[in-house]
Amino acid sequence: MKQKMSIFGIGPLMAICVFPVLIVTIITTIKNGDLFVFYFIPKFYLAGAAAFLISAGLILHTCAVAVFMPGFKAGKLVVNGVYSLCRNPFYSSWILFIIPGISLAFNSWILVLNSVALYIAFKILIGNESKMLAEVFGEVYLSYKSNTRELLPFPKAKNKNLE
Repeated sequence: MKQKMSIFGIGPLMAICVFPVLIVTIITTIKNGDLFVFYFIPKFYLAGAAAFLISAGLILHTCAVAVFMPGFKAGKLVVNGVYSLCRNPFYSSWILFIIPGISLAFNSWILVLNSVALYIAFKILIGNESKMLAEVFGEVYLSYKSNTRELLPFPKAKNKNLE
């Protein structure tokens, strides 16, 4: 029996898993902020890198929404736009860009633990989402999965031996 796809995917479960880490890292940063500062990087560079990462993450996330919503509503597997770069641009935007950017903006390397925790939750939970997509979209999804990166939003190099 085919399962009904959720528009949120595993996102809510990931958030629940990471929430305790978020609370601990925020409290730790507030109480002991000086222990977790990027002392070796000038604040000007931190601010620039933070702005770049957060902007890139928000652009990736916004593009993912713009491409995903029409496809989801039509019941189609979305493989175009940012989904041609990686299978999980929503998760990618937070794990690789927004959370590390926030960490740099707050000059607190311990906040990066949220990104690590989110990645771990992603790797644990993504199998269920992938299995559901394979069940719903079959060979089309399996082909897409084998030709598209999971999280890193860059085109996958084609294997010349397979062509």
